[in-house]
Amino acid sequence: MPRLDSPLRAALSVLLALPTGCRAGATTTPDRDAERALEIEAADRQARERLTLAETDLAAATATHTRAADDLRAAEQRNSDVAAAATSDNEEVDRYAATIAEAQAAAAACDMLVERLIEVHRYLGGFVGEPRRDAAIAGLERCRKTAVKARKKTHEMAQAERRTEFSDRIEASFDAAYPQLKGRLTASVRGEDLEVSIREFFEWRASESQREVDNWCDTTPDFAEIVLRNAHGTFRCRPKEPPKDGVTWLLRVDGLADPWVPVAPGARATPQLHAAPPPPVDPAELERLRLHAAGTQQGVEAASAALAHAQEGVEAVADRSKHLEFAVEGQQNVEAARAARTAPYFLAGGLVATLGALTCVFVGLAYTSRAEGIRDGKITFDTDAERDRELKHARNLGLATYLIGVPIAAVGLTLSLMAGNRYSAASRVTLAPGGLLLRF
Repeated sequence: MPRLDSPLRAALSVLLALPTGCRAGATTTPDRDAERALEIEAADRQARERLTLAETDLAAATATHTRAADDLRAAEQRNSDVAAAATSDNEEVDRYAATIAEAQAAAAACDMLVERLIEVHRYLGGFVGEPRRDAAIAGLERCRKTAVKARKKTHEMAQAERRTEFSDRIEASFDAAYPQLKGRLTASVRGEDLEVSIREFFEWRASESQREVDNWCDTTPDFAEIVLRNAHGTFRCRPKEPPKDGVTWLLRVDGLADPWVPVAPGARATPQLHAAPPPPVDPAELERLRLHAAGTQQGVEAASAALAHAQEGVEAVADRSKHLEFAVEGQQNVEAARAARTAPYFLAGGLVATLGALTCVFVGLAYTSRAEGIRDGKITFDTDAERDRELKHARNLGLATYLIGVPIAAVGLTLSLMAGNRYSAASRVTLAPGGLLLRF
């Protein structure tokens, strides 16, 4: 919102510049408008002070609400953390104890499923050493030996299935690439080897045939050797690692390849109940914090409403200032119109007075010239008495004419100046941002 100082000062300047006095038909008076301008300026100052105070109150209310909301969130988070910590600790301790009990029960008969045995060992093996955990893992060593055989057989069966799938995939890929030769490539699994033969196929040269076989070996680790036979000869390749190494690696991933005794320590600390966490926030205190936060929120809303009301007050004062500016401008236009309407009369009076003054000057010059002619003898008389009388008469009339012409000339000049001022009043006197603007 713009400040009202400049428009008000401009209004005051115009009011002081306008002619004073009461005239019929004038909508406002300069004195009254100047008084109103001062009142509006004071009202604007007070409204802005109230606006500043409302902004300060809103900032303080917002800060208070923020602190109250933070306190409430901290209390609620504390209660949530206490409950979560207690639940987490209890669950981990219970799981650890249950897993040890399960391992101890399965150690005698080794009737635990292989997958579950691997999970139990992997879970307990992740913790640091302690008597109960070490004894449970050591008791499962006999079960591990039995599980190795079963797990190895499982991996070997899966490996055999992958070999069959791979051979079928080679045949399907060839048939898709060469549909006119569909069925000429046959891939047969012979134990750990794969034998591929292509009848009456000449498109793969020797180098291309060897490159194709090498690509197969790079794709799968499940064969000991892959052999391709076609019209260009026999081509072989061996994967970098034999199939048995792949099975051993899978057993090591399962944790069954190496003995479990001696028992190796893990990195995780043994689950146990931690020291009692800080007590949760009392429900009554939590309710008090909630009520306090709600109250501070209401304070923020009230301060926001007060700020909006103060802003409306500033805008109302600005509207009053605009109305006063319009009134002053109207008064200025009225005065300018009146000056323009009366200017011709002043101008006519000034011209008449000026002509009268010039007439007096010419007459005075005539009498002065006659007096000089009589004095110099250019004009003669019959007697000296008559000459002296005419000389005195000419001098007196010349001086009287000059004395009459001077005030008439002053009146004419004054009226002319007044006419000129009235003609230029409308264009010379305007409102400017800093006050009254005079154009010369």
